[in-house]
Amino acid sequence: MRLKLTLVRADGTDDDVVVTADAATTVADVAQTIARVDPRRPGTGAGGGGRGAG
Repeated sequence: MRLKLTLVRADGTDDDVVVTADAATTVADVAQTIARVDPRRPGTGAGGGGRGAG
């Protein structure tokens, strides 16, 4: 399944995100993965990021 969404962070910044996930993936799985790989999340440093749910 492919989802297009907008990630709005607590500081008000936002980014459009495209998520490709297995049909069995839960909303919680997607949210946790986005939070984990978000390169703009405080405390993660610059650059980086990653791909994949799980």
